[in-house]
Amino acid sequence: MTLTKKIVLAVASLLLVVLVGMAWLVLTFDANRYKSVAVDWMREHKQRTLSIGDIKLGVFPRLQVELSQVALSEFKQPEQRFVALESARLSVQLLPLLHKQLVVDEVAAKGLTLRYHRDADGKRNIDDLLQPSAPTPADTSPSAPLRFDINAVQLEQLQLQLDDELGHLHGQVALASLKTGRLNPDVVAPVSLVAEAQLTEPKLNAKLSGSLQLQFDPGDGAKRPLKLTTRQVALQLGLDAGPLQLKDSTLALDRFELLPAEQRFTISQLALRLQGGLQGGAQRFKVDLRWPQLAIHGQQLQGSDINGNFELQGPTALQGTLSSGLPSGSFDAIRLRAFKLAFGVASSGANASRLNGTIQTDIEALTETKQITLGGLTIDASVQNPAIKPLKIDAKGQIEASPQHAHWQLAGQMNAQAFSSDGQLTLGGKVPQLQAQAKFGELDLDALLPPRPAEPASAPKSSADVPVDLSGLHAINAKVDLQAGLLKYQPFVIHDLVASATLENGTLKLAPLRLKTWDGTLDALLQADAGNSPAQQRLGLQATAQNIQIQALLKDVAKTDLLDGRGRVTLDVHTGGASVNAFKAALNGSAALQLRDGAIKGINLAQKLREFKATLSLQSDAVQQARQTEKTDFSELSASFQIKDGVASNHDLDMKSPFLRLGGDGQVNLPKGSLDYTARATVAATATGQGGADLSALKGVTVPVHLSGPFDALGWKIDWSGVAAGAAGNTLKQAGDQLKSKATEQLQAAAADKLGLKASGAAASAPLQEQLKDKARDEVKNRLQGLFK
Repeated sequence: MTLTKKIVLAVASLLLVVLVGMAWLVLTFDANRYKSVAVDWMREHKQRTLSIGDIKLGVFPRLQVELSQVALSEFKQPEQRFVALESARLSVQLLPLLHKQLVVDEVAAKGLTLRYHRDADGKRNIDDLLQPSAPTPADTSPSAPLRFDINAVQLEQLQLQLDDELGHLHGQVALASLKTGRLNPDVVAPVSLVAEAQLTEPKLNAKLSGSLQLQFDPGDGAKRPLKLTTRQVALQLGLDAGPLQLKDSTLALDRFELLPAEQRFTISQLALRLQGGLQGGAQRFKVDLRWPQLAIHGQQLQGSDINGNFELQGPTALQGTLSSGLPSGSFDAIRLRAFKLAFGVASSGANASRLNGTIQTDIEALTETKQITLGGLTIDASVQNPAIKPLKIDAKGQIEASPQHAHWQLAGQMNAQAFSSDGQLTLGGKVPQLQAQAKFGELDLDALLPPRPAEPASAPKSSADVPVDLSGLHAINAKVDLQAGLLKYQPFVIHDLVASATLENGTLKLAPLRLKTWDGTLDALLQADAGNSPAQQRLGLQATAQNIQIQALLKDVAKTDLLDGRGRVTLDVHTGGASVNAFKAALNGSAALQLRDGAIKGINLAQKLREFKATLSLQSDAVQQARQTEKTDFSELSASFQIKDGVASNHDLDMKSPFLRLGGDGQVNLPKGSLDYTARATVAATATGQGGADLSALKGVTVPVHLSGPFDALGWKIDWSGVAAGAAGNTLKQAGDQLKSKATEQLQAAAADKLGLKASGAAASAPLQEQLKDKARDEVKNRLQGLFK
């Protein structure tokens, strides 16, 4: 045997031994023996509990792994599941890995559930998994890029559970099915998918299904940049977001191409159709948008104009069109000139209104900074409604927006009244940051908002509690300044409004708040705190109203008409709770008013006392209903209230009128909406003024008046028994005074006759009294002289 043969035989024998050894390894290798290693490592290094069902492993001619019943717990929470997998299969060819090529025969997974949680401070339940267990030295040696080639992907029943307190996202996203052909940078692969999202916050139910042709190369940097191309896109869209529903909506696209390194961007035959309903299907809408072509390569740009139309059917009808000029620019800056939106809105019913207008602007998109500018923005709109005067709006300005920032400037006129607004919105933090200023000559909100339906006069008042939700104050931080020469929002008419609002971390502070209304002025400070739950919500108000008409204030704010007059009202109150009734029951603080030249509505004390004088025999204390046509005038009125748990108590009522003086005490129960008050009226010594004549019999008499019942059905009762007793006392006193005077005259006349003095009538009574005094002095003098002798 030659040396060559011996060498060949030795090599062959060695190769046979290696092959036999590998075959034995593959046949005898049991991956399940090593499950405990993975479980222990996860527990020791990640403080998570890992459980694995059956494992199947193949190593030749391809690396193939099959897993089933895999579960991983949350960090340091063994009982809380983070991820669960029903089954998964991965098959990778070994030899291409030696050439840094990832050739995957198959990727398949079924029944995967993953929970994502982020708290209000931004801490996530995946942060510990993203951190390496130990630092690894950086590898600075050059390496060839890893190429990938996947023959097929098949995913079923994948579910992501969202619990994002910071982003206010709660619900789940499910991928029912995803199937692809071969995924390779040089191959166009067919893709089909069915996905669904169901969110409770915000309220959202979305569905997506369809097919497309995909060519995708994620790249690895400058040597092989990102490439994305889709063709023959046909997607079915569905959405249920509370008042908005999408049904039978489609997105069709012949070609979409994005090659950033080559500065290439292409859209071909884009057609978007959205149709569905609003307000639970009460109104149907349809939107059609078409963009036939946009092709950009570096500094060269070719394209067609955009056109579309939209309509809304139902009680509020909307029709409109959108169009643009030809695009221009480059890959870095795409400009769309003369973009125009024309619309018309009409509502039906008794207060049918119509809104017509156009919005025109030049749109510029900067790809590097992702910024969009709406330059030369013009708004021309008009509103017509039989219940309000016509409204005409003309405005010009500019808007700049990027993913992290937005800024606007707008100025114009509303019915020849100038207005301006500017501000900025910053995103990217825990909550958006808003800073804005606005000035209006006249701001008629009734002209801008839809008419409010009138409540039927006969409709009974509901006793159901109304929840109060201030949680929206957590959604944004803001600083807003507002000025308005005239602000209208029925029933309120406000002049010279100056307001500055600061909203930070769920607390709103409105200060200063200065305005003119109810023929007077108002200075106030309002503070609202959303707290961490509805039960922790708080409201506070400090206000001083000067020289106002109290009747107008009560009608606008309390929907009642109890007082008339002009004067000062101060208020310092605070409350909290989760509903309107809770706010009323938790109201605490103080209030005071000083009024002049007014009247108490519902009772005419002068008339009732006059009627009583005519029939002093009346002894009944019957309760009578207050009538708004009756009133008791006053020249001055003052009172202060201490409020505790929704009940306002008063003990210092002081009302003055030409014929009455009024005091009293009692309570106003806001939770029950009722009044329990006893007023004590005293007829003045000089009974003049409203019905004050002919009340001499009641001068100085205290008249108790008890007012009670709900605000909208107040009853009052006069204690006529007490009035009668006082009046009888006055009558007896007057009769006694008359008898005393007459007896005095008779005694004086008798003494004059005895002394020989003469007098006639009342005219001589005063000289007669002096003569009697002189005569008495002379008599006393004579007697004293006789005594001393």
